[in-house]
Amino acid sequence: MRLERFWLLMAISLSALAPTVLMAEKIVRCGTAKTSLETARAVERRLAFSQLSRPRVDYALQATTVIPIVFHVISSGALVSQGNVADATLASQVSILNSAYRGSGSNARTRFQFVIQQTNRVENSSYYSLSVDSIDEIEMKSSLRVGGAGTLNVYLVGSATAGSQALLGYSTLPWQYESDPDYDGIVVDNGSLPGGDIARYDRGDTLVHEVGHWLGLYHPFDGACSTRNDRVSDTPAMKRAIFGCPAKAPDTCPKARGRDPLRNFMGYEIDRCLTKFSAGQATRMSEVVLEYRGF
Repeated sequence: MRLERFWLLMAISLSALAPTVLMAEKIVRCGTAKTSLETARAVERRLAFSQLSRPRVDYALQATTVIPIVFHVISSGALVSQGNVADATLASQVSILNSAYRGSGSNARTRFQFVIQQTNRVENSSYYSLSVDSIDEIEMKSSLRVGGAGTLNVYLVGSATAGSQALLGYSTLPWQYESDPDYDGIVVDNGSLPGGDIARYDRGDTLVHEVGHWLGLYHPFDGACSTRNDRVSDTPAMKRAIFGCPAKAPDTCPKARGRDPLRNFMGYEIDRCLTKFSAGQATRMSEVVLEYRGF
C-alpha cells in the first residue's frame, strides 16, 4: 500500500549534511521507504515460517540467478545532456552492478547477476523531473513497467524529489509487490550513473544501493542501536548514517558488538567508499526474494 511507504528521508536535514557531504547538490543519498514496525514484524514472521517449512539452503552454493533489467531512460529531449543516456553508460552501470553482487575480496558473493533485457527510451518532461508518489510517477510506472516480480525496472530521470529534497534514488521493497505490482521498481537520478555529473556520487553505486533494497535489504542504521537493526547479524548496529569516507569506522553503538559497518553498499558514504556486502546480507537477499519475488 502506498501509505506504508513512509517516504521518510532518514531525517537528514540540510544542516546535518557536513560540507563534504553532497555539497551544493543538496541531495539525499536514498529515499527508500522506512518500513513501519508492524510491516517489518509481519515480514520477519513470514520469512521465519517459510524457512522452517523448507530444507535448509546454503545460498552461497546455489547456481547464479540472472535478473533481467529493463531500463526506462526518461529524457526531456534527444541529447545526452537532456537525459538520453548512452547505451555504453548503461552497459557500464550493469558491469558495476555485477562486480558488486558477484563479490571479491572482503565483498561477499551473492547469487545474483544482472543483464539488460530491454532499454525503453521515453521523452517526457513531466516524468523527467519526478516527485515521489506523485501522479506523474504513478502514471509513468503504470504505463511503462515490464514483466513480473523478478524483472527489475529501473527508471532513469533528471531529478527525483520529495518535498524540497532531491534524491539520488529510491526503491520499492519486495513485500510491496503483492499489493502494488505496478509501482515496483527503482528510480535513479541519471547524474549518479558512472561518469555522471553528481561529484563523488558518479560511480554507479546509487543503483547498487537501491538494488539492495529491491532485493530486501535495509540500511544498517535503520534500527539505530537495536540488536535487530537491519535484520542481518554480521552488520554491527550503528546509530546514524556515515557520510564522506572516514579512514576509520566510528563506534556509534559502543554497547553493541563491533564498530559501525563502514564501506557497506547499504550505507550513505560517497561512492568510492562503498565496496562490500556482508555474507549475512547476501543470505538475507536470497531468503527475501525467494519468499516475495519467487526466485
